This record gives sequence, C-alpha cells and structure tokens, in this order.
Amino acid sequence: MRITLSNLHKMMRDGEKITMLTCYDASFASLLDGDSRDYSAAVDAARAAVEDPELTPSAKLVAELRSTDASFFEYGLELARSHRQYFLSLPLDPAKETMLDATAASSLAETKALEARADVPFAEYLERYAETLGGPEGSAGKGGVANL
Repeated sequence: MRITLSNLHKMMRDGEKITMLTCYDASFASLLDGDSRDYSAAVDAARAAVEDPELTPSAKLVAELRSTDASFFEYGLELARSHRQYFLSLPLDPAKETMLDATAASSLAETKALEARADVPFAEYLERYAETLGGPEGSAGKGGVANL
C-alpha cells in the first residue's frame, strides 16, 4: 500500500499500528552522546511524544495558553522576557564583550555611512540588485522584478 496522508489518517482512525523508522534511534544516540546524554534525552523525549501527543511542543503550547488565558502574543512576549532575563544572568567573557562592542560600533558606522549616501530611486535599486544576480536583468526577469 502506498503511504499517503489520507492512508495515515485512516490507519489512525482504525486504530492500526503505524511503524516508523528513523535514522537516529537510541543506539545511534548513545554513540553520539559521549560524556553527556543530550542525544539520548532527545530521542527519549521524541519517543514519549509519539506515545503521548500531549507531550508535543504544540500541545504543550496550547495547554499553557489555556491555563494562563493568555493570547499567543502575550505568551510570546513573556517567553521573550524570560529568555532575556536568562541570558542577561549569564556571565559574559570580557574578550567576547569587547568583540561585541566593536561589532556594534562597526555596524552603527556602516549604517550611518549608508544613510549619508544619496538616495537611489527604487527602480534603479532593483535594476542594480538584479545585475548582482547574474546579468543586466539578472535572473529576476524584465525590470528586475521576479516572475513568481
């Protein structure tokens, strides 16, 4: 039987077992683990999610949204804030901080230089961009606009 999404849905409705094969199973993960259990833990989590769909990331997200009565936007904003706090709490190597400061200064200088350049009409900008893609009209087609 050819495996299609419709066939898989029918098999699920009929309670039929579906055999899955992956190239990274527990034995392969244990080879990759080395001194940690990171790969094995990932395989274990994936196996658990297959056995219990409530453990999938999407199901956990829906449960969290329902339990907090938060909108997706509110949830995402709070998650971003918690990640920000986490990363701010980590110590920053002084050499890395110096490198990041230099990168930021360079980026700001480049932005300032770009803003100081004379404006180019948008059509000319598109034409120049198309030329960078491989020819007078580039691969984007006539007028520099992609033919999608």
